[in-house]
Amino acid sequence: GGGIRARQLEANDSTIANNQTTGLRSHGGGIEVSNRSGLALQMDRVTASGNLAAGSQADGGAVAVLSGQSAIVSTTVSGNHANGRGGGIFWSHLPEESETVDTHRLLASTITNNHSERAGGGLSATISVGGNAHVSSNLIAGNTSSASNPDLDVNPDSGHLLFLGNLLGDNAGTTL
Repeated sequence: GGGIRARQLEANDSTIANNQTTGLRSHGGGIEVSNRSGLALQMDRVTASGNLAAGSQADGGAVAVLSGQSAIVSTTVSGNHANGRGGGIFWSHLPEESETVDTHRLLASTITNNHSERAGGGLSATISVGGNAHVSSNLIAGNTSSASNPDLDVNPDSGHLLFLGNLLGDNAGTTL
């Protein structure tokens, strides 16, 4: 993570801005978290802007959750860039037998004006077997991608996605 790299992070009423990562697979321009035994990230009323994941295949311009649970609530993610997937937010999970089931929540947030070189300018997520994501009451619009899926790139990969009450600008390339 360019700004913060942690196993577990709680950020409330904060700004994560103008950070950068470089190098191959240097994820999370603003924040990178990875916790194989529970909650990795809790963000509430945070602004993440102007962050850059600049390395080759670097995912998550603002936020990269590589493993563990996350909750992003009432947060603005805007003006971030990733050379990989997820210009705004990147959720991933590489399953191992010792890991808990991932649960990702994105609630009442604004994801806009982010860019990725690969898929998912706003949000890119892989939801593993047994995992789930709850995405509700968000504005996910005005993002761009050089490849595909400008606003949202979600691969349920045998997991579950609950997508309710969102305003999605461009669903091109999504499975929704």
